[in-house]
Amino acid sequence: MQKGAIAAFVLGGLFSAAAACSSDPTEPDGSPFGGAAASPGAVAGAAGSNQAGGSNGGNSSGGSSSGGNTGSGGDGGSGVAAGGAAGSAGSTAAAGAGGQSGSTGGTTSVPDAGGPDVTFSYVPPVLVQDACAQVTLEAEEITETVTVTVDVPGSVYIMLDKSGSMCPVFGGCGGSSKWAQAVSAITAFANDPASAGLKVALEYFSGNGCTGYETPTVPMGALPGNAANIVNSLNSTTPSGNTPTAGALNGMIQFCQTYMAANPTETCAGVLITDGDPTSCSPQDATGLGAIANTACTAPTNPVLVFTMGMQGATFSTLNTIAAQGCTDCDPAGPDNACDARNGSASFLAALQVIRSQITTTTTMTTTTTLDCEFAIPTSDAGIVDTNAIEVVFDDPPAIPEVLPKQPVEASCGLGWYFDNPGAPTRIKLCPSTCTAVQASTTGTIRIQLPCQGA
Repeated sequence: MQKGAIAAFVLGGLFSAAAACSSDPTEPDGSPFGGAAASPGAVAGAAGSNQAGGSNGGNSSGGSSSGGNTGSGGDGGSGVAAGGAAGSAGSTAAAGAGGQSGSTGGTTSVPDAGGPDVTFSYVPPVLVQDACAQVTLEAEEITETVTVTVDVPGSVYIMLDKSGSMCPVFGGCGGSSKWAQAVSAITAFANDPASAGLKVALEYFSGNGCTGYETPTVPMGALPGNAANIVNSLNSTTPSGNTPTAGALNGMIQFCQTYMAANPTETCAGVLITDGDPTSCSPQDATGLGAIANTACTAPTNPVLVFTMGMQGATFSTLNTIAAQGCTDCDPAGPDNACDARNGSASFLAALQVIRSQITTTTTMTTTTTLDCEFAIPTSDAGIVDTNAIEVVFDDPPAIPEVLPKQPVEASCGLGWYFDNPGAPTRIKLCPSTCTAVQASTTGTIRIQLPCQGA
């Protein structure tokens, strides 16, 4: 083999290898611009540069190649790699024709160098944002709902017999007279702390008049505020006259009905106190008087409970009938419906206390209050709340928001805030001095910044 042929072989092999290895990530056919590279044919001829007359024999040959979509086929060589059979030294090489220009389009018909095709694919990295971010929330105040049971005192209209029989003919109204007993018991009742809140009105009945009892001498008022008015009235009244029971009963009922109509949230009960039988006004019998009481307590609107209390000299069968028909029972465990005050001022006071208990209603009240300077630890969609990194901020424009210092426990509180339970906190509480300052602000708000420890 001649030197020129050897050189052509070596160079042709290198170029063939280079062509086989040529590859572009965007063009699988190896052409960086789209055209398929011309493949050299069989190695032939001496390089024109080394042999005289070989200037034409070294043109690149080998089948015509078709270009890609945009590129053109390779032109004939210029004496480096020969295409056809080897030419004779020193003569015009006619070994190989120049390679034809590749036609546009199509694929090469010449096999590649035998190496595996390489396919490149680019997958951009996925940027995952941190799922846990700081969140600033306006602090949520904590409310507490408290349900309590309370006694609601009622209202009572005392209708007191002041007929002449309340005082003995000899001895007057002092001492142990029934009038003195009544005055003593009602005075004690009005000043009893247990009567606080109870509303009381007071009127007297005697003489021959059967009307006018619907207007009390002492208007309705709550105890203990109305106690002095009641006591003063009792001490300035002197018994005399007859016993107009029916007139007193009707006037007592009328007053309560009018009072409840004007005060729809209140109840009103009447207490008829006497020491004898009716002596004027009709009806005077138990049945007739009971019917009046029954009409009052069963009324569809503003019903009135009718209590009776008998002192020494009263007919209890009549009083029991009035009380029973008036929907009351002063002695549920005993035989009487009427209250028994025949044994002096103590029994009189005890009877009033029973009535008080029966007209006091028990109700359940629910109140909701906002706790001062206590805030719930909020939750965040950004992740699990890191309570150790919570920041409490007082924002009171135009001042710069201030991060309040965290205190370990309430006992160490000066300025700032603390957790209700350091080990398992559920609330954020402001220290007393900080609470006072925050409440004094009309524009400031408490905000909570929530770093978190991941989703």
